[in-house]
Amino acid sequence: MFMIDALIKEIEAELDRLGMTKRDFCDQVNEEPQTYNNWRARGVPSAKRAKIARLMNWDFQAFSEGIIKPVSPQANTTPDVINLDGEENAVSVIVEILIETQNELIDEGILTAPFDPKLLGKMAKQAYINAAKNNQINPQTIKDGIRFAAAMQAT
Repeated sequence: MFMIDALIKEIEAELDRLGMTKRDFCDQVNEEPQTYNNWRARGVPSAKRAKIARLMNWDFQAFSEGIIKPVSPQANTTPDVINLDGEENAVSVIVEILIETQNELIDEGILTAPFDPKLLGKMAKQAYINAAKNNQINPQTIKDGIRFAAAMQAT
């Protein structure tokens, strides 16, 4: 379990080092400043940890275990699978992967607008069912699924 104050202090020290404001940080992790302030009391949600690790150039695996360790950018990738042992926010992890991939597809010009929320909800539900069966989330499978849906929508 993370020590909340220590983690927030590490984030803020890294923001100072990078010359980023808390507002910049919140924009990068798609959160409001008030949500960031709530993390002081409630902790950083596991669904945001991969994005924070990438942004801060911290080793994702170490970060998911509560250790802050800088790495080279090429070594800082999201793991192939995320085990659900002790993962309370599986749905939020899945939704973040879906939305992040959807935004990549928009940036790449594959999608011109976000998916219909009902379709995105169906994708999240199916990904959760698959994750529950295997007791793990496979981010690449989720990304491949949404890319396939985008390709089908384009035709």
